[in-house]
Amino acid sequence: MPELSVAGSVSSDPGQTEILPDATENSAVVPPPQGESPAPDPSAATERADRLDAVVDAVVDAVHRELAAGNERAAARERVIDRQHEEIERLRAGERQALLRPMLVELRRLRDDLLRQAAGLPEDLPSPQVVSLLESFAYSAELILSRAGVEVVRPVPGSPFDPSRQRAAGVVPAIAPELDGTVAEVLSDGYLDLTSDRVLATASVRVQRWQEPTPPTDEDHDAVAQPHDELSSSPVRPVGAGT
Repeated sequence: MPELSVAGSVSSDPGQTEILPDATENSAVVPPPQGESPAPDPSAATERADRLDAVVDAVVDAVHRELAAGNERAAARERVIDRQHEEIERLRAGERQALLRPMLVELRRLRDDLLRQAAGLPEDLPSPQVVSLLESFAYSAELILSRAGVEVVRPVPGSPFDPSRQRAAGVVPAIAPELDGTVAEVLSDGYLDLTSDRVLATASVRVQRWQEPTPPTDEDHDAVAQPHDELSSSPVRPVGAGT
């Protein structure tokens, strides 16, 4: 009878055959627990960090270069604006000087004329002649202002008060209701820029103000009648009578 081949170890006892488990059955490879990943490679993580640092450094350098270029462009624009501003100021100064030159020449002539007249005035010059001389100088100054585009504005007494071009320096009582709010007296002239229609100086005036008269009361009537009653009730004494 052929012998059966049984995997395992056979007992040394000839009357009892004992089958023992084979050690190779329990030596199988045990798989790793599910859900656990293998340990990362430190060298790979270091390499990724190095690449990320290089990218960040490149971006930061690019931003710095762009900011520096922008600051340079802004500084260049500021320099151009400053040069243009200086050129405009020079042009304005030249135009202003060209506009003022004729008026300055006229003012110089007026000053020289005033000095010559003052040096030749006699000591006993009558007042009317002094007034006429001063008015002629004022008219010369008015002509100079007119050439510069400035008009002398003198309000007319009795005309309505204009607060946009006149300044009320005082109030006087009006003699009639229709004169309320009108110019009573001109203290100084006003000046108007003809180019811009802007008031350079307001005229100083006194304004008339009407007030309704208050009717007399009974007390006023009694105060007026009382002295009359006292005179009528006092005895009349003959002239020369003793006291």
